[in-house]
Amino acid sequence: NHIPQRLPGAKLRIEHDAKLRPAGQTADTPVTIITPDNLLKTVTRNHSEQLMKNRVSMLHGLNSPGRRFAVSITINLPYPLGIQTFFYPSGFLNRTAVILFKDYYNKEQFPILLVGTDIIGKADIKKIVSANFDKQYNSTKDYWSIDKKSRILFIDDVDEWRANSDNFIAFIDSISEHFEYAILFVDKVSSLSDKSSEKNYFPNFQTYSISRLGHAKRDELIKKCIARDERTVFSVNNIEQVARLDKDTKHINSIIGANIVPSYPLFIVTIFHTVESATPQDLSHTSYGHCYHAMITMNLRRAGMKPGDINACFNFLTALAYSMFESNSKMIPDVEFSDFIKTYKEHFIIEDKAINSLFSANILLRKNGHCCFSYVYIYYYFVAKHLSDHSEESSELKQIEELISSIYTKDSANIIIFITHHASNQKLIDEILINAMSAFDGFKEATLSDDEKTFINDLAETLEQKALPEQGHSVESERENRLKRKDELNPVNEQLEEEGLIEDSSSPLLLEIRKSAKSMEIIGQILRNQYGSLKRDRLQEMFEEGQNVGLRLLTCFMEHMKRDDDELNNLIQSRLEAIAKLKKKELSQLEKEKLSRRIISQFSYTIMYSWMHKIVDSLGYDKLVSIADEVNKKVDTAASKLINLYIHTWHAKKLDINKIKQLHDEFKNDNNLQAIYLLKDIVAQHIYMHAIDDFRDKQKLSTLLGFSHQNQIIAQKTSS
Repeated sequence: NHIPQRLPGAKLRIEHDAKLRPAGQTADTPVTIITPDNLLKTVTRNHSEQLMKNRVSMLHGLNSPGRRFAVSITINLPYPLGIQTFFYPSGFLNRTAVILFKDYYNKEQFPILLVGTDIIGKADIKKIVSANFDKQYNSTKDYWSIDKKSRILFIDDVDEWRANSDNFIAFIDSISEHFEYAILFVDKVSSLSDKSSEKNYFPNFQTYSISRLGHAKRDELIKKCIARDERTVFSVNNIEQVARLDKDTKHINSIIGANIVPSYPLFIVTIFHTVESATPQDLSHTSYGHCYHAMITMNLRRAGMKPGDINACFNFLTALAYSMFESNSKMIPDVEFSDFIKTYKEHFIIEDKAINSLFSANILLRKNGHCCFSYVYIYYYFVAKHLSDHSEESSELKQIEELISSIYTKDSANIIIFITHHASNQKLIDEILINAMSAFDGFKEATLSDDEKTFINDLAETLEQKALPEQGHSVESERENRLKRKDELNPVNEQLEEEGLIEDSSSPLLLEIRKSAKSMEIIGQILRNQYGSLKRDRLQEMFEEGQNVGLRLLTCFMEHMKRDDDELNNLIQSRLEAIAKLKKKELSQLEKEKLSRRIISQFSYTIMYSWMHKIVDSLGYDKLVSIADEVNKKVDTAASKLINLYIHTWHAKKLDINKIKQLHDEFKNDNNLQAIYLLKDIVAQHIYMHAIDDFRDKQKLSTLLGFSHQNQIIAQKTSS
């Protein structure tokens, strides 16, 4: 049952090894596989089945004795990654239903597949099931003579029922009378809530939904995508595969954003293949913009929309999103939506059928008497499309400038990012750079040398010694543990974003920090998206300004720490004294001072290293290493040299021992302890996260940089 490739019009020859066969078919009867023209051609059915494997296993676990028609599944499958198989004229079935049907069928069970549109009027479950049994099986057997425990009912798109509420409830209640187990598939939860806000249609069912993937699970899936694409086994010892993993993860995380696109498995796989293999035909889009465009288009194609109607829908959605934007809302009441349609039709042509398709395609949805976009990325995409298309007009230009000035807010930052996806707008880039230059403009860029050394070196003397991992250290385990820690922190970060606690802060410093971070992120996205169309001097200008934003923030941080050192030291000592009293212990003044100094040192270093990591993460890219080299050559400070080394180790995957030795000797001769400490940390982090083929290289680095050997086990467990 293997399909070599997803080609339009491909035929699948099904070999049946069970006792029953779909009616009218022999083992040689081909079944047409329906695939929209623009679907990714490398995706196979095996791929889809692999993605569904865990979900199938979960459902099998529920199929246990004494469990009455156990489960209702809520599933959102926005893009047809799996194969749409035309089983019978009443409709298409989702991929999970097909896989489960086949699985139970091969286990000598007798599954029946229905769709929600089969439930019409006073639907009689026995009549409907009997009719579908005759269509799906080549058998003269009466379905109801089969043992109840062997009968399994599947209903796909149950939210598409065509009966009134009372008749539908009666139909659902009759399921338990005739089936031991039933699995119902719902495209989206809101589909049911819109039917009625007062009724619970499934009181006896348990509801399951596909969870969004965290960083750890996302990593597993991307590895599988790479392995399948390369037709090999993924290994952390293969540096080329690891480089591809880190690069693809960066692309996918950038496109997903802070939950702009839900991190469902099929979204991730779709993004992976679009970014990896799709070539934008519309030059008005960047690579990321093309990816968003492809996802929206695939949804429309899935709903059966003709290519000629897609342009009309895009124009309608652009106007709708901009109307919401001007109303400062992401929703529009149903009454106003009807008025919007009426007004729109006075200027443009669009059929009601096309508008209705936007709901069935899961582009738009109705919720609590309002219309909104199903996913916020679609809203951002179309608002940005309007602003990009009209960026020369004074009103839209003013709106863009206002968005840039409030770039520290989530909506403003995301709309600006999406505008950069639509086109290479030099005026927009200039505005973003000017805004970035204004962040912490009262401070010089940190150099991590000269007069900064006194403060930095005092801190470095109290920091713990760094250590390299021991021989036998597992790179795979280290990577997994770090991803799990990120997942543990994610709920906190998401809550802060959701509640707007950062962007609504009254602290000018926090808003300026957020402005700096968002400026770097946006500059980095422009660099990654448009590196092939911008001149080298423009790329260098953007990279340098993005780096300067981060370095000015570092200077601001160090100035604040020096200014508030005594106050912070006294505060920490008082807290240490209070903690000691609670534990009925005594601390001498000297002990309190040492502990306080150590806490301040570690905190300060963590902030500095983390912000340097932020600079590298935002601006670094393997295609731009030469640009980073040029900027480093021009700036020529300890800070720029460390950032440049970090980019080489992470994005180019190069650990140049000669370059490391040169930097170490330079920092040592300059008595720059903090630069040495950062250098050691960059090298250590690379070794923790990458397999080093020659252990002698590790020994050379350990001797050269003076790594601690006694603390290696502790460092291996606690390194962040």
